[in-house]
Amino acid sequence: MANKAVVLASSELPAHLQSSSGLGNENIKAEHLQVPRLKQMQGISPECDKYHANYVEGADIGHWLITPSNQNLGEEVYALNVKFTENFVIWGDRESGGGMKGSFNSMMEAETALAAVADKANCYIEESHDHVLLLVDPVTGEASDQAVLFSMSRSKMGTSRNWNTQIVAKPGDRFSSLWKLASVRVEGKKGTFMKTDVSWVGYAQEAHYESAKSKYLSMTPNAVSAAA
Repeated sequence: MANKAVVLASSELPAHLQSSSGLGNENIKAEHLQVPRLKQMQGISPECDKYHANYVEGADIGHWLITPSNQNLGEEVYALNVKFTENFVIWGDRESGGGMKGSFNSMMEAETALAAVADKANCYIEESHDHVLLLVDPVTGEASDQAVLFSMSRSKMGTSRNWNTQIVAKPGDRFSSLWKLASVRVEGKKGTFMKTDVSWVGYAQEAHYESAKSKYLSMTPNAVSAAA
């Protein structure tokens, strides 16, 4: 008689776990989690290279992906812009292994930190605009439960400043409007790349606005009393 296959786990949440409350995660804070990021695919993006270990099936140049889940959103993204911050990031040169060495609120802080880096000769500081976005599904009309971070630097800095200019010119809070992010192919000095095109769609629905406001207040405790 053949041995019965042993079932070690289930891909579906079983009944005995449906009432669990997350025991064991009491010490997990926001800084212990990997922040979901919105990433625009470029020609050099490993997610588009089927021979790369980080290849994502179906990903193509100009597509938008959420990392680390690698959810492919296609060529257009609809979002409410919840919060903006300016950061100064220390990066390692690609030739020396790359990677982020730290993120700081001012150039002075970044320069001080860079001076203490062992391989500072192979590092550089880059200004970055971080936009916290609440994505809205254009098919279902539902807003995401989780905000994502979209970092704009280098060639995207002009677009970021223009986006901020449009936002502050609109009435209401920063997250009072819905925006569309699309990919546009342009020719640069170093070749072809995908530029981010941001366009105003209209004023946000009440449910989306309230969801974005809740996200903002959870990230900005000092704003709670002002909003009350």
